[in-house]
Amino acid sequence: MLKNHPRGLLVAFFSNMGERFGFYTMMAILVLFLQAKFGLSAEKAGGIYS
Repeated sequence: MLKNHPRGLLVAFFSNMGERFGFYTMMAILVLFLQAKFGLSAEKAGGIYS
């Protein structure tokens, strides 16, 4: 499957996947933080997120 691809492609793929996973996880945590700390509704916290 990976015979014709350069070795660094797999490293680049997993680096990018990890970075995206971390970004979207932190954005979800931001919404939860806004709801818990500031008492915002889900709609208002979602509006700040978007």
